[in-house]
Amino acid sequence: MERRKRKELCLKEYIDLIDASDGKSQRQLADLFGIGKTRVQAILKRTAQFYSTKC
Repeated sequence: MERRKRKELCLKEYIDLIDASDGKSQRQLADLFGIGKTRVQAILKRTAQFYSTKC
């Protein structure tokens, strides 16, 4: 069985995921962005950090 390559998200995609999280399950977000559910949980847990990052 071949391992899936990890998908890199840019800062805009992190913020898009956080904005889209309202009313959607973590599994739906994971499928929408092509990442794992555990990764979605970690992103949502660090929401404040992404909004305070300067571009």
